[in-house]
This record gives sequence, structure tokens and C-alpha cells, in this order.
Amino acid sequence: MSGAVLCQLATGFFSELKEFGGFPFATDRILFWSVLVGVLVICIGVFRSGAVRALFRRELSAYFLSPIAYVVLTVFVFISSILFFIYIKNRAGDVGGILGTMSFIMIFVSPILTMRLFAEESSSGTIEVLMTAPITDVQVVLAKYFAALFFYAFLFLPTLAYPLVLCWLGEPDEGVVLSGYIGAMLIGAFYLSVGILMSSMSKNQIVAAVAGVILLLLLWIAGFFAPTGTDWAHHALQYVSLIGHLEPMLKGIVDSRDVLFFVSFVAFFLFLTVRSVESRKWRL
Repeated sequence: MSGAVLCQLATGFFSELKEFGGFPFATDRILFWSVLVGVLVICIGVFRSGAVRALFRRELSAYFLSPIAYVVLTVFVFISSILFFIYIKNRAGDVGGILGTMSFIMIFVSPILTMRLFAEESSSGTIEVLMTAPITDVQVVLAKYFAALFFYAFLFLPTLAYPLVLCWLGEPDEGVVLSGYIGAMLIGAFYLSVGILMSSMSKNQIVAAVAGVILLLLLWIAGFFAPTGTDWAHHALQYVSLIGHLEPMLKGIVDSRDVLFFVSFVAFFLFLTVRSVESRKWRL
């Protein structure tokens, strides 16, 4: 039975890819695939360096050897399982609702994943060794960031069982499932870029985590504080509101404006992180 369910889900998944399900306009399809290819090209270019691969492996192994990481994984799977059964009981097939709730919870989890990336290096004194190693600041930031992003994606791996269960119980919308996971990964990439910036600006891990949570919460609820009317403050707060860009994806719509929002702000926060690391190097 499980093999048939997996086959059914895989067939639906590739059918959605073929038909570009969930993409309202042709330009959105082009942008999505362009972003995907661009990320792959960047990854290939970055990981061609042996020093980057070594740093990536070190950071990734630190996650899997840390008890905090396993606590986070256990709590995440436990909460997501409870939410899944609640949504199954109340509104069967609503994967978007589960991923939306988990995306909000990750506001508090993501800064914990990134708080040690630079703050621990500063407090332990190893930042001097890292800054004098034969590796650029951009490579250092990207190696640490991709390690955190890999572990973030690993947290969502057990949740792939939920669509399989829904296929067994009924016929979920594969487009909503696919776009929901795309949204969860994009907003996770955003969270981690904010978290690594906070870590690069502080020597204290707790301070970095708290600052990251506060900033992400403000960006999540920014839309609720938007004043009525059409003035610039209304549009600005609506634009930076994270929930406003995530909700369409949870409903099965991948809009080019939402994809561009997440990708551009991830690049912006990573750029600020590189500049923060560069300024720290001059202070050594």
C-alpha cells in the first residue's frame, strides 16, 4: 500500500511540474525556474572550493553532534505531528494550514539554529583563525548559511510523510502541497539569513537569537500595523509583511512577486552579513 501511495504522490508531483500547476502566469514559471537554476549555479560555484566544502562539513557536523539540534528536531516533529492530526480531524487535506503554522513556529526555531554560527566563533576566539584562513568572507558566510539551510530542510523531511498519508486517505491537491513546501523553504531561507546576520553582529548567542526572533516577529506581523488608506507607510508595511507573501503559496499560488521578495531579501541580509564580517576583521 505504501508503495502505491508513494507512486501516486510522485506521479501527481511530476504532473504538477509538467503543467506548472499553481503558477498563475507564464512569467512566474520562468522566474521560478530561473531562480532555481541561479541557486544551483551559485551552489556549484561556491562548493568548488575545498575550503568551503571543509567549512560546510564542519558546520553541518556541528548541528548533528549538538544536543540542541536533536532537541529542536524532536520538538519540531512532535508539534508538527500534533498539528497534522488536528488538521486531519478538522479539515482533511489542508497541508497548507500545517505548513503555515509550522512556518510561524520556525520564527522561534531558526534563530536558535543560526545563533552560534558567528557568535560562538567570537566568544571562543576561533574567529581570528577563521578570518586569516585562505577563504573569502563571502565563502565563509555562504558555507555557514548553506549548512544551516541544509539542516532546516532536514527538519521538514519527516513531514513528507503527511502528504503520503493524505494520499492514502483521499486525493489532496498536489499543486497546493508542492507550492506549500516551496513557500516553507523560501521563508526558511529568509529566517536563516536574518539569523546569521544577528549572529555576525553579536558575541553572545542568546542576544543573537533574541534579536533574530524580535526582528522576524515584527516582519511577520507588519501587515497588521499597516494604516488604512493608500499612503506610503501602508504599502511599505504590507510589502515587508512575511505572512502576506507566504499565504498565496499555502493556497497553491506561486507568484513571481513573492518569490522575488524572499530571494532579494535573502541576498540583502547575506550581503549585510558579509559586510559585518568584513568590519569585524578590521577590528581584530
